Amino acid sequence: MTICLRSANPMDTNVVGNTIIDGHQAGPVVTFTGTENEYCWLSGFTLRNGSAQYGGGVLGGVSDRHTHATIQNNLIASNYADCGGAVALCDGTIQNNTIRATGPTTGAGSTSAEVSSGTM
Repeated sequence: MTICLRSANPMDTNVVGNTIIDGHQAGPVVTFTGTENEYCWLSGFTLRNGSAQYGGGVLGGVSDRHTHATIQNNLIASNYADCGGAVALCDGTIQNNTIRATGPTTGAGSTSAEVSSGTM
């Protein structure tokens, strides 16, 4: 099964900037179950105000099951996590995203080697 969640135009920065999913500091902004394949896409959104232990912007599953979804053309901003402030536990393709003002303890704002092995 293919699941595609995308804005009206993921290549238009104005559309991406105005298509907002706000986590309200209540956990990761987007959470995957970890069973998704590469045909599952998340594209063209502003993902902001997430706060979690792992993946404040995008959490890709659980420790033994990581998503293989494609995460592309997003603005991932103002998220916090102890590890992987923007993206964690994602083994899929992560490309053409803008990551800003993210605050992890480890993971340099995106994925860290301990929690993700996807293509960036």
